[in-house]
Amino acid sequence: MKKLLLTIVLITVCISFTYSQADYKIYGRVSDSKNNPIPKVKIILKNAENGREIHLETKADGTYEHMFIPHARYQVTFKKEGYRNVVADWDLSRWEEVQVEIKKDISMLTDNEFQEIQDTKLAQEEYNKAYESLTKNDCKNAVKHAQVVIKKFPKFPLSYFIAARCDAIEGKIDDAITNYNKVIELKPDLYEAFFDIAELYFQKDNAEKAAENFKKATELKQDDPEVFYNLGAIYFSKLKKMDEAQVNLEKALELKPDHGIAHKVLGYVLLNKGDIPGAVEHLKKYLEITPDAPDKKDIEALINSAQ
Repeated sequence: MKKLLLTIVLITVCISFTYSQADYKIYGRVSDSKNNPIPKVKIILKNAENGREIHLETKADGTYEHMFIPHARYQVTFKKEGYRNVVADWDLSRWEEVQVEIKKDISMLTDNEFQEIQDTKLAQEEYNKAYESLTKNDCKNAVKHAQVVIKKFPKFPLSYFIAARCDAIEGKIDDAITNYNKVIELKPDLYEAFFDIAELYFQKDNAEKAAENFKKATELKQDDPEVFYNLGAIYFSKLKKMDEAQVNLEKALELKPDHGIAHKVLGYVLLNKGDIPGAVEHLKKYLEITPDAPDKKDIEALINSAQ
């Protein structure tokens, strides 16, 4: 009898040892995109060799655990209504002397989140097509692709930007201004939108709005001489604000010392302020930089009369 019991014990030990070699322990946590636990997620491990399935479910805290997973390769599916299925291939085929513990944390997207990602991808693809068409001056297709994005994502600012550019090219100034204002509403740090809309206001002879938007552009991008030149020129020619004109034209020349037209306009500003030597200096600099200027004789006459 003792011999029989000993034999049973030995067999049990051997079976236990052999079984532990053949098993995996898997555990982990399933959470949403904000790292909140997702309870009652169905987990299906399908053996790639024989098709057998192991079914699990996450607890209230989103965790799951299962002992004694046989060595094999598995296709694993995490599923719950309202969430996008997560499917993965797990290789649990490695043999070890002791049980192997594998931790697999999973993040699941809601169906709405997944759709938003897909829509964003589509919007980016359509925007890229719109931008490419714009670079080829193909406004018809540029606007067509931009409208696809606007329909899906009415808060995607760059689509309005492309529409505005095309409106301006086609002479639809009011439509362009409307679209640029939409860009600015959605993305108030986009320098190009302020620069472009300022030019359109200037075309409409609205100097105040042009200056307002050029000024905003200078605040967003302080290394572009053109925006400082444009602002200075408007202050001089339209608004008759000589001090502001001088400040901005000098800034343009600080950034681009060979900006011939900025030298000329600054010369006119200084003449208006009574700084004759300064005016002559900048007018001469203008002729030096642009020796074939169409107004060369007029500028030379102005210099001679001022000296």
